[in-house]
Amino acid sequence: MKHPNHKNHQNGTGYFWTLGKHALITGASNGIGEELASHLTSVCRKLTLVARNRDGKLDQVAKRLNQIHSHRGRFKTEIQPVSLDICDTEAMSNLVHQIYEKGHEQVDIFINCASGSHVYGTLESMSYEDIEQIFDTNSKAPVFWLRELLPRMKRNKMKSSDRKRAHVVMLSSRSGERALPKLSVYAAAKGAIEKLAEAVQKEYSQYRIVFTLVNPGSINTAFTAEWDPKARTLIMQKAWLLQR
Repeated sequence: MKHPNHKNHQNGTGYFWTLGKHALITGASNGIGEELASHLTSVCRKLTLVARNRDGKLDQVAKRLNQIHSHRGRFKTEIQPVSLDICDTEAMSNLVHQIYEKGHEQVDIFINCASGSHVYGTLESMSYEDIEQIFDTNSKAPVFWLRELLPRMKRNKMKSSDRKRAHVVMLSSRSGERALPKLSVYAAAKGAIEKLAEAVQKEYSQYRIVFTLVNPGSINTAFTAEWDPKARTLIMQKAWLLQR
């Protein structure tokens, strides 16, 4: 981490911009979402963690994050776990409304981590329901979340030292760049996120909203847990070879 006197601290665009901010993270109960929440604890003023809370996993994450403060000795971060399916547009809309209109707060950082494919197989082996679920989770849900958040984020209050009003981080996948066999539908869904991020950046940069697109490699999550163990090992090996 760079010294606080670094110019990124002075111009309000770098790491220290996150200090005291409110971050909303989807897919926060495992994988990258959980790790980011851990890193932002004692940095952000508030973390809203969204996940389906399977087997109480989200509650466990929230409990662990609340215990971090005693070890780090920094200021307190409010941890708000929210159990909902990211594809539930009514619940999503209610949450955003509760934050902005009822709570009179704002989301400074939106990190879309909830994604994955519960099926590893060829296109012809997938049911229509499988295809719909993959697109709902990886393509449609992020569009709906941004549809609710961006009109509000563009009106976020800024400090005099800030040079950006909000930051949106969209997790895509290396599959969106280099498609692998038996992940064709997932690759198509992630390709949509690539173009979504590119387009909304052009639409909202005038409001000082920054967009970051991240393409991580294969990661074991609740989705890949549904795969055959041999298939999971194979895709991890292929992903590693593609990154060399």
